[in-house]
Amino acid sequence: MAHIPSLEETLSQIRQSIGLEKHQQEKKFADFDLSIQNNSEIAARIIKQTFKALDLDEAAAMDAFGNLMEWANFQKGLELNVWTGDANQQMVLWHLLAYSYTPALARRLAFWSLDNTQHGLAPIDAGMPGGKFWFLPSPNLGGDKLEMPMTQVINWLLDLLGGNTLDSLKGSLGTKSNLGQDESVVRTLYNWHKKGILPKSSTKIDELLPDDVELNFKGTFSHNPSLSLDESFVAALNFVEARKLNDAEKLQHEIPMTAARLERIFSGNASDEEKEDFIQKIAIRYQIPTISTVKKHLKVARMMQDGYKRLLKFLCPNVAVDCIDPAQNKLLQIISLFEMTYNLTIEAYKTADSEVEQDAWFESKLPPWNMELFVSVLPNRFPEGYLLVADELTRTFTSLAPDSPIPDMFPWNAASLVLISKRQHSTHDQQLDEHERLKTLCDRVRTSSPWRALMKEDNFGVLTQFASQDDTYPKIKEMVLKRLHELAETDRQKVSVNVIELGYLLNNEIKIRPKNIKQRVQDLLDESEKSSVYVQWKAPLLQFRAKHHLFQNNFAAAIKDFKSALEACSERLFGPLHGEIARDGFATELAEYGFIPQNQEKYYRNMMAYMEFPNGPISFEDAAVECEEYFWGTLYQPYPDAKRVHGLSKRQYITIIKETFPMIQQADWNGFRNWLQKKATILRSKSMKDARRNSVLLAWLKMMNSLQQEHPRSRAIAPHQLQAFLKNWRKAINVLIETWPEQAKIADYKGQTPLMLVSSDGDIELTNLLAPLSDIDMQDHIGRTALHSAVTGGCNKCVSAILHFKPAVNDKTTFLEKNTVLHTAVRFGDPKVVSLIVHEFPVLADQVNHDNQTPLDMAKDIHDNHPLWQKFMNEQNCSTGSKIDFAKIISDLSCSPA
Repeated sequence: MAHIPSLEETLSQIRQSIGLEKHQQEKKFADFDLSIQNNSEIAARIIKQTFKALDLDEAAAMDAFGNLMEWANFQKGLELNVWTGDANQQMVLWHLLAYSYTPALARRLAFWSLDNTQHGLAPIDAGMPGGKFWFLPSPNLGGDKLEMPMTQVINWLLDLLGGNTLDSLKGSLGTKSNLGQDESVVRTLYNWHKKGILPKSSTKIDELLPDDVELNFKGTFSHNPSLSLDESFVAALNFVEARKLNDAEKLQHEIPMTAARLERIFSGNASDEEKEDFIQKIAIRYQIPTISTVKKHLKVARMMQDGYKRLLKFLCPNVAVDCIDPAQNKLLQIISLFEMTYNLTIEAYKTADSEVEQDAWFESKLPPWNMELFVSVLPNRFPEGYLLVADELTRTFTSLAPDSPIPDMFPWNAASLVLISKRQHSTHDQQLDEHERLKTLCDRVRTSSPWRALMKEDNFGVLTQFASQDDTYPKIKEMVLKRLHELAETDRQKVSVNVIELGYLLNNEIKIRPKNIKQRVQDLLDESEKSSVYVQWKAPLLQFRAKHHLFQNNFAAAIKDFKSALEACSERLFGPLHGEIARDGFATELAEYGFIPQNQEKYYRNMMAYMEFPNGPISFEDAAVECEEYFWGTLYQPYPDAKRVHGLSKRQYITIIKETFPMIQQADWNGFRNWLQKKATILRSKSMKDARRNSVLLAWLKMMNSLQQEHPRSRAIAPHQLQAFLKNWRKAINVLIETWPEQAKIADYKGQTPLMLVSSDGDIELTNLLAPLSDIDMQDHIGRTALHSAVTGGCNKCVSAILHFKPAVNDKTTFLEKNTVLHTAVRFGDPKVVSLIVHEFPVLADQVNHDNQTPLDMAKDIHDNHPLWQKFMNEQNCSTGSKIDFAKIISDLSCSPA
C-alpha cells in the first residue's frame, strides 16, 4: 500500500538497522494494530534500547528524543494532509526522502554538532575523518565504486592502530584474560570489512569488542600541554609527515580544514591562530578512542549501511550496492542532498552571527532550481511548512500512474542539472498559471455572470480547485459541477467530479439540499463504482455510501461500509479522511450498539493516529462521548422521506424517563417497585448503552445534580413543584438502591461510582446510604477513591462516613501525581478535613508524591504562593482555603506524631 511511514514503522526500521532484538509483537506495533498503551510501551522500549546501543548519555538522549518528536510531528502533519493517489510505495518513499527525511536529518545533525561546539564539547563524531561523512557510502580512493560505512570505520580503526591490514591486528586484539587469542576476531572483522557482511546484531559488536579488550594504538597523536605553541605545532607536523599526510589534498579529507588553509600550514605561512586550530584538529582526529567509542561508530555504521542497502533494494532493485552512477543508484542523489544541507548549515553558523542571519544566509545559498526540497527545514515557512510540503506531494502523487519511473531529484552533472531544472520550471510555471487563472475566475464569478465566467475557463484543474472551496454559494457550486461534468474526459476526471459532488450533497446543511438528493447520490455512487478508477477513490466513495445508507436509517449497512472504508485507507493515503472515517464509523456504532470498548478500540486508535487534536490527545472514553454527541448533532442527517430515529442508548433514556418519572412525581412506589422488577434482567447489574456507561442510578444522580446546580431558572419558574419532585426523586433513589443494591458498585466510563458522586457533592444522606454497599477502594480514571471525592467535596460528615469503613490509603494514590488522600485534602485547604485524615492515618504525613513532596511540603508551597494557587483553583472551578487556613494546616501537620 502507498502510505507515509508512521513513527511506529520508522522505529521498527531503525531497530532492524541497528541490529536490536525484534519484539514479538513488532508487526502489530508497526501496523498500529495494538492498544495505544501497548503501542506506547513498545515505542518507548525501542527508543530506550536504541539510545543505549548508541551509548548516548542522558543529555544527548533527551536532545535526540526531542528531535525525534519534532520530526514525528512534522511527519504526522504530512500524513494527515497528503493524498497518494495512484503513486506506488517506491514513489512515495522516494519523495519523502527528498522532501522531508534527508533535509531534516542533515539540519538536525548539523545543529547537534554546532551545539557541542558552542558549549566547548567535542564534536559528535570526534576522532572520525572530518572531511567526509564516514557514516554514508562514499567513493573509494579509486573513484570507481562505493565504500560502505563499516569499511570506513574499520579503516579508521586500522589507521589509529598503525596497521594497514587486518592481519596486522594479530597480537593487538583480545581481552585481558586472552590477550593474543584473536584469530576469530580478525576473521569477523574481515567479513565486515571486505565482504560487506553486516554484524548479525548490535550484540555481536559488543561480543567482538568487550569492555576489557586491550588495543595497542600506534597511529595516534596526543597534544602535550607542557609544550609551547611552536613545539606543539612542530610535533603535529612531524606526526602528519610520518603518516605521509603532508599533502593538503589528502589531509583535507581527514580533518575539517580546507586545502587552502592546509597549504598555508605546510608552507610555514600560518598564523598562530591557525596553528592552534591545526594542532587541535589533529589531536581530535588522531586521539586514542575508547572501546565504547569504537563500538558506537561500528553500530552507527551498521545502522546506516543496513538502511542504505535495504532502501537501495526497494527503490532500485537491480542496482549493485557499490554502484557509483547517480543515474542508476539514485540514493547517491539523496546523499548529495544530505551533504549540501549539512554543510550549508555549518557554513551559515560560521558566516553569520544571529540565528535570523544564519537562516537568511542558509536560504540564500539554496539552489533556485529546486527550493521545494528544502521547505520542510526553512524557518520562515514554520509552522505551515508541513502544509506546503503536503500540497506539493499531493499534487505530484495524484498526477502519477502506478508504473511512473522514479524521477531524478538532485543533479550530479551539468546534463542532469538542465533536465531537473527544466522539469521544475515547467511545474512551477504550470502552478503559477493555475493560481492566476483561479484568482481571475473567482473575481469574475463575484463581479459578473457566474455561468459566463465558468464557461470561459476550460482548465479542469482550475475548476476543480474552485469547486473544492468551502465558501462557494450552492447555486454557483451547482454551476461549476455542471461545467466540470462537461469537461471531464478521462475516468479519473469523471470520478473526481463525482466525489466533489457527493461531498457537496452529503456534507452540507439540510436546508440547502436539493429535493432529489437521494436519487442524485445513488446515481453518482452507481456510476463511480462501475468506473475503472474506482479503487483509487474507494475510501471516500465507501464513506459516502455509508452516509447514504445512514440517511435512509439503514444503520447496519452504514456500519459495514464505514468499516470497509477504513480498510480501504490502508491501501492509499487519503489525508484527513482516514481519521474522519474512523470517527464516523465509531459514532455510528455507538448510536446503534452503544459503547462496547472491546469491539470499538480500532476506531479510537485510528482517530488518534489520523486526526488532529489541538488540545492534546483524549481518552478512549472521552472520544466515545464526543463521537456520540457528534453523531446526533452533526453526522446523522436523514433524507426527507426518512423519519429521524433514536439510537439504542437514547431510546433507553427516553424509555426510563417516560416510564418512571410519572410514578416518581405521583409517589407511586408500588408501581415503581413493579417497574424495577420487570426491568431487572436488562438494567439491574448492567450499565446502559450510552458512551458514558451510566447505570440507572448514576444517570439519575447526574441528572438530579444538574437540575439542582445548573438550572436555577427551573426553581424560579415552579419552585414548589420542583422541590416536591426532587424530594420524591430522592425517595425513588432510596427505593432503587434497596431493590437493586448492585447499582452501588457500577462505575461509569471514567470509573466514577455513585458513592464518589454523592460524597463529592457533600450529600451525607446518600453517602450514608451508599457507603455500606460500595467498593470503598475502587479508583476512577485518574486514581481517586471515594475518600478522595469526599475530601474534594469538603464535607466532614461525608469524610467521616467513609472513614468508618476503613478504606485503604497507602497505595491508593492518583495515578500521575501520586497524591494520597492527605495530599488532596491539603490542596483544597480545609483544616478540619486535613485533621480528620491525619488523625486516622498519621503515616500519610510522611508519604511523598510524584514531586517528592510530603503533605507538609505541599502546604508550605501553596502557602508561600497562595495568590497563584487560588487563581489556579478558580480556573479549575474549585474552591480552596485561605492563607490563614494553610497556616493552620502547616501548624497541624508540623505537630503530627508521624
